[in-house]
Amino acid sequence: MSFKRINYRRVTTFLVIFVLVWMFLLIKDIPKPLKDVRNKLSAEQKYDNIDKEAISQKVDVLFERVSNELEESNRLLLEVQQKLLARHGGGAVRELPKKPILPVLVVACNRVTVRRCLEQLVKHRPDPETFPIIVSQDCGHNATYQVIKSFVDSDPSISVVLQPNQSDITVPKKMRSLKGYYKIARHYKFALDHVLVTLGHEAVIIVEDDLDISPDFFEYFLGTYPLLSKDPTLWCISAWNDNGKQSLIDLASPGLLHRTQFFPGLGWLLRSGVWGELRPVWPEA
Repeated sequence: MSFKRINYRRVTTFLVIFVLVWMFLLIKDIPKPLKDVRNKLSAEQKYDNIDKEAISQKVDVLFERVSNELEESNRLLLEVQQKLLARHGGGAVRELPKKPILPVLVVACNRVTVRRCLEQLVKHRPDPETFPIIVSQDCGHNATYQVIKSFVDSDPSISVVLQPNQSDITVPKKMRSLKGYYKIARHYKFALDHVLVTLGHEAVIIVEDDLDISPDFFEYFLGTYPLLSKDPTLWCISAWNDNGKQSLIDLASPGLLHRTQFFPGLGWLLRSGVWGELRPVWPEA
């Protein structure tokens, strides 16, 4: 029977490594030093020594001061608005709404291309709450209604109302060629009544279903809307210029406004007070 010679050097090395690993594992499980615990307790004691009541009183004083300053600022702003209205309005002083709601009334009939108009309105409007879209449809054209309904179903800020009176209109023989205008006048009266009387909005922006708008369409009306409150002699504000050709306008004055006695239409802003004056004398065509 023979025995292999034991390599004591290898055995010793193995035992040393085993002991070192065992000690490392023991040291890893040792709790944090008591010094860290004492530091934590000291920090908690400092926090407990803070005068919480004094801090609370300072916060209350600061809050009251800010509230008073805000109230004073609002009072001064209202006073300035009242003076401006009294100076330029020439009549009863009315307070401007802090955030006006200017619904967009889309007058539609039987053109499925109303999709283009609605897409542009949705694309360029900065705020659905300020500019809700109301589509009034005449003619009973189902294909057009389905296009409108697709927008209504996907956006709660868009609604549709159908002109209920689809009866034929009897017109004088010499006016038969203008029969379409009688229907348009009837539709406009219904649509404006719906927005300004039934829904009770203060003002409305009117567009027709084939109108293309510019990117600053909404900014323009939001900026000019206060003019209708300051000047009671203004009937409406329009974004359309019949003479808006490059050779006839001042390209160096993009903020220039023109006052005219000719009704431009095609994208115009009307207040409910003016509609109250026009409604009793609204023409048949």
